[in-house]
Amino acid sequence: MATHISPSEAAELRRKISQLENRQTSVTALPLSKAEVKIPTWLALVNVGTILTVVFAIVAFSYYLGSLNNTVSTTALRVERLENAVTGASKDSLSGRMAVVETKLGSVETKLDAIDRKLDKLSHR
Repeated sequence: MATHISPSEAAELRRKISQLENRQTSVTALPLSKAEVKIPTWLALVNVGTILTVVFAIVAFSYYLGSLNNTVSTTALRVERLENAVTGASKDSLSGRMAVVETKLGSVETKLDAIDRKLDKLSHR
C-alpha cells in the first residue's frame, strides 16, 4: 500500500527540510573557542587555601591512623605477654604455679586426713 503525497504537501516538506538544514549550518558554523573567564583573586586564594587544608587534613589523618595502628600493635603484644604469663606452657606461668600449689595442697590434705584418722583411733581406745 503506497502513500501518495500531494504536490502542496511535498512543497511544505521541502521547505521544512530546508529550514532544518539552515539551522544545522548555522550551529556548525559557530566558533569553537574557549570562553575566557576571569576568576577574582580572592576566589583563587580561597581555592588554594581549601586545597591546602584538605591535603593537610589527609596527611594528619594518615599520621593519626599510623599512630593508632602502632598503639593497637603495642597493646596486642602486652595482652599476648599477659596471656602467656597466666595460661602459658611455661612452669613459671600462673596456671603452672597453681597446678603445683594444688598438687602440694592435695598431698597436705592427704596427710592431714591420715593424721585425723590416727587421732580418731587413739581417742576411741
